[in-house]
Amino acid sequence: MAYLKWGGKKWYPQKPQPYKADINELMKPLSEKVNKGNVWGSVIMNVEKGATPVPSPTPSITPTPTPTPTPVPSFDPDAQAFFNAITGAGGSLTTTEQDATNQLVLDLKGYGLWSKMIGLWPVVGATAVEHQFNLADPTQYNLTFNGTWTHSTTKVAPGANGYADTGINPRTIQFDVAGSIHYSMYIVETKSSGGYDMGGYDSVGGDFAMLSSFLGNNTAYIGVGAGFITVGNGGDTKKNWLMTNTGGTSYIYRDGAALTSGAKTISVGPNLNMYISCNNNNGSAGDFSARDWALASIGYGMNATEASNYNTAVVTFQTALGRQN
Repeated sequence: MAYLKWGGKKWYPQKPQPYKADINELMKPLSEKVNKGNVWGSVIMNVEKGATPVPSPTPSITPTPTPTPTPVPSFDPDAQAFFNAITGAGGSLTTTEQDATNQLVLDLKGYGLWSKMIGLWPVVGATAVEHQFNLADPTQYNLTFNGTWTHSTTKVAPGANGYADTGINPRTIQFDVAGSIHYSMYIVETKSSGGYDMGGYDSVGGDFAMLSSFLGNNTAYIGVGAGFITVGNGGDTKKNWLMTNTGGTSYIYRDGAALTSGAKTISVGPNLNMYISCNNNNGSAGDFSARDWALASIGYGMNATEASNYNTAVVTFQTALGRQN
């Protein structure tokens, strides 16, 4: 019988036996192994001819979970353009302000009012950087603030001589050709100063203006160049005011409800920019209102249903920002 000579002894093949050593025993050098009568035979000799090796089990690998990306807010394209203009100028808005502004855009579009906005200044953010931009189109008709303004997240305060140039020229826009116009302001204080909340005048186009308190006598006023109408304001200017003319009739709305109406024809308009918080009288700022406000707009006219819907959209916006009247 064949044998193996090792360590001064003859070693003969054994009958294969189960391997009993644990992994630590197996990994020891041969000189340190405990000879239990089957270690050498199992390692060197006890491999049956033709036996199929048993594969070592493959360890399970726990996959590393893929991080879930934080979803990027999806805004209406017009709202996003407004946000981009603000950040591009070095300003910023909170998430709440962005969400409220985006919803305002969606609501105005849902009510079919978006196309009526030429200038829409929502006063979101905390500084003049944010407050200057026109939500309807931030590439034009952005406000230029003059005088002593105070800016905050809740309102803009013009002080005694503050006013904002809208860049909107009624003669250029041709409201008379369109046959409709509106002015609106969300005024956040009661003050019977008698000044213009918005206006522009020259001798050709006449007076394009809105006043929530006319000459300090608690009378609201709308002018469309060829004439004006007035109505008692109830002694309270702290309202959402909309003054509009469609089809040759002027209307004054307060918080979505019509106060009065009268037949007035829109003129060619003054050939100068309209100012907010005062009147642009032939190029000179005057008749300052000094009333604080939190949204303003100029654009095309609205009917009664549209005026009510506009009020709903604006109040929803102000409520989302926690600054409703």
